[in-house]
Amino acid sequence: MMKRITFFLFVCLCWAGTLFSAETPKWTFTEEQLQLFQPPTNADAKTMLEWTRRLERPVPEDTTAWGGHNKYREHVQRMRIMICRAILATHPPFELEKDAWYNIWFPYLFLCKQNKVEWLPKWRAAYDELTECSRKKEDVLDEQTVLYLGVREIFLRYTIVEIDKGLLPLAEKLLGEIDSLMKKHREFDDLMSGLYSAKCGVLRAMGDVDAKYKQLDADFKAEMKEFVLQNEERLDTPFWYHLLYPDDPYDTPEKQAEAYRLIEKFQKLIDTNEATKRFDAEGIQSLYNHQLNLFSSLVYADLANIPKLQTYLETLEKKDDPQLDDVLYSGYRSIWNRKLHDFSQNGGGDEDLVLIFDTMMKFLDVANNYDNVGSGLKSTVHYKPMPFEQCTPQQQEVFMGRMEQLLAKMAVKEKAWKDAGKPIHDESYVKPLQNYLDFLRLPGTVVSIAGKMVDGEPFDIVQYRGKVVVLHTWATWCAPCLAQIPMLQELYAKYHDRGFEVLGICYNPEADAGKVREFLDKRKLPWISLFDKDWEILNRFSHGNSSIDCLIDREGKVVFYRTDEELKGILEKMFP
Repeated sequence: MMKRITFFLFVCLCWAGTLFSAETPKWTFTEEQLQLFQPPTNADAKTMLEWTRRLERPVPEDTTAWGGHNKYREHVQRMRIMICRAILATHPPFELEKDAWYNIWFPYLFLCKQNKVEWLPKWRAAYDELTECSRKKEDVLDEQTVLYLGVREIFLRYTIVEIDKGLLPLAEKLLGEIDSLMKKHREFDDLMSGLYSAKCGVLRAMGDVDAKYKQLDADFKAEMKEFVLQNEERLDTPFWYHLLYPDDPYDTPEKQAEAYRLIEKFQKLIDTNEATKRFDAEGIQSLYNHQLNLFSSLVYADLANIPKLQTYLETLEKKDDPQLDDVLYSGYRSIWNRKLHDFSQNGGGDEDLVLIFDTMMKFLDVANNYDNVGSGLKSTVHYKPMPFEQCTPQQQEVFMGRMEQLLAKMAVKEKAWKDAGKPIHDESYVKPLQNYLDFLRLPGTVVSIAGKMVDGEPFDIVQYRGKVVVLHTWATWCAPCLAQIPMLQELYAKYHDRGFEVLGICYNPEADAGKVREFLDKRKLPWISLFDKDWEILNRFSHGNSSIDCLIDREGKVVFYRTDEELKGILEKMFP
């Protein structure tokens, strides 16, 4: 068997080698990137599938030679399919877990989006192949059958909604198969829960394509809820309890009261389980998750429910049970996200801001997987910046002080995680957040900016000392950046003779120099632009989804502005 895998891998590597032939433009790879194209030999299927996942990252920065990022990824996805076909040729389908199947089929979805005409028939052939494998089981309901249905449901759902609505008859056929099995199996066990999830997924996809199926979905859930209520005492798994939840949002006193009754009900089941032995450890974990789901919906419906969730989480902490770490992490994150959203929309007092950071610290303490929590903090703080702009000057000081404390704790956690040899997806989660904090400290500081202009000449911001300079970060493909140009041209015409400049910061790669010069020639922009190597200037003077932009005053100090109107107001004061 391993000889067959090795042969297929050899074929794949020969194909991969053509990607780097003399006829194909190249760029410089790091050692880590080079290793991505050298799959392990003598490995089992699970190891090989993990290797194909790693192909997704890191993507080399200079993808211009390949026709852009998507073209590069297209090569990667084709390679993944070849490797996965090699695995399927030597392993019975049901030896592979559901996430392995997802990894095998994902490249088909990506390539269908890139080229529906070429790849949809290949996707259909792969789908039919899996369907044929299942038919050999002759309607036997077991974990393999449910796995097969679940995989087909996932990929049919994505393909119908995102790629081709014409596959609706295929969904109807799958729905018939699921219904047939559900009629034969009336036990509320893990097998039935798998069938239920598959049917819900198919109906949801069909409803997104054709509204008439939405009612079928609602009727099915109502039927299942009634069945659960009638047979609650003999349920083998807590999975089904989610059917008893009130409908979101929990925006009425009646719904909130019902949610709290369910929370108490689940707590009673947990407290009495030692005597009843009704649920195993996984079942108890599921009951805690049900409680947390209800609390999260309550918190998002009404901030007044936060104290009750805090009390619940403090009770769990006292249990000192590592199995509850994920529940605690998710609970504290619910509080943080809800308060963060409310603060961003409505503002708040100092105590609200402190609660946000205290909660961040809390779930950093309780999380047992730093990679997950670090990624979450980076995502929320870096890509969806905290509401610094809504803060009063006093709150901004509190904000930055708390950020420093958070970063210090993250640095300790990150070092311990790395020292233990545990994987981390980014080089560091601390570094981008430190960059964000440094960005917030820019106002009033004298800054240096130097680089190479698009025409190749050197530039230093010192030559603009005594002038007011707006920094305009842009790229030829960034529509929002280019939309600012007419407004900047208007300001330039109005104030240039009085000491106003615009400095373009272009973050196209230098390999795009010809394209950038052509763009500038067509626009006939009167100001200069620098190439921003490695986005160093961009990362210093802008941040994620923040609405803050920068200008440099006559003394070389940074001034923040948030809207075009605010910029115009600042310039009117500087040029009275």
